[in-house]
Amino acid sequence: MIMRTETRSLKNFVLSASKQLSAKVESVLNPIYTPGDTTPLIRRIKERIAAVVRKQPYAAQRDAVCALMQGYAHGARCLGLVAEMGCGKTLHSVLSAVSMELVTGHPIRTLVLCPPHLVSTWKEEIEESLGKAALVINASGPNALSLLIRLRSDARIPDKPEFWLISFNRAKTNYSWKSSFFKQTKLSSLVQGTGSAGRHLYKTELCEHCSEKLPDDMDWSGAIRNRCPSCGNPLWGPSDKGSHVYAPVLYIKKYLNRHFHLAVFDEVQKLKGGSTIQGALMGQIASAFPRSLVPEPLMPITCCNEGLPSTTAKRNAAVCFQPIRISWTLLKVTDQ
Repeated sequence: MIMRTETRSLKNFVLSASKQLSAKVESVLNPIYTPGDTTPLIRRIKERIAAVVRKQPYAAQRDAVCALMQGYAHGARCLGLVAEMGCGKTLHSVLSAVSMELVTGHPIRTLVLCPPHLVSTWKEEIEESLGKAALVINASGPNALSLLIRLRSDARIPDKPEFWLISFNRAKTNYSWKSSFFKQTKLSSLVQGTGSAGRHLYKTELCEHCSEKLPDDMDWSGAIRNRCPSCGNPLWGPSDKGSHVYAPVLYIKKYLNRHFHLAVFDEVQKLKGGSTIQGALMGQIASAFPRSLVPEPLMPITCCNEGLPSTTAKRNAAVCFQPIRISWTLLKVTDQ
């Protein structure tokens, strides 16, 4: 007996068995959205995207957005969008924020937490896709907390979609500062002819790093941040007093959780885990916000769960969108 063997790539094997895999996934996962659905919500979402978005998505990208909206409409709080690099996860997130108006009944304000080098990428993507139909606020600068304090007095519901961009590093760090140096008390030198009564105590400022005497004319009013002329060491440090001791994320959670309607956590797979400061802060935001979205590259979802340690974060695994157009959980498997 002669047996013939055939070697095929994984992609070709999956595509050849797409119907069987599709039936199996449907029976196991029970998807709540299938490409081609014509429910009233899905129709309105597609019309909304066509009317507002200047950079029209591909059909598969639009299906992923519809799947996410269907998930939120069914009561999900935290969903994950898993896609290969280059599939347009940023565009997916932007379209989801725009389409969320059809779920909530009003335009929403979105908080985007991302690595520092991606803040400009998000800004460009939003402006290219939506133009003047949305407002973009870069809250990653030194005035981040000032912008958030000003937002507290604004309306909770914006007139049009708003995107607030803040980097991971900026979100966790903010404090008022104060001058920091050593003060040394000395006894003045004896002046000839005055006796010991002419001597007095005085204080002089020393650098904390090199112990060199600091200039007498140095400004300690707090208007500028001084450095030691000898070694360059900063002569300032964090203060636990004043009204600006909040990290921006903690301020948002305490005072602005009703001003924001969606949190997007980008590139959380690069974080070290939920026990880190960044992971803990994002977990607090996810628990305080009504809805969250986690766009992720194609890798085990456990990385995402570590980045968001809350119990709601473990309900991610919403959509897995691969280049061969096999999508899981909310998006039915299709070979079209």
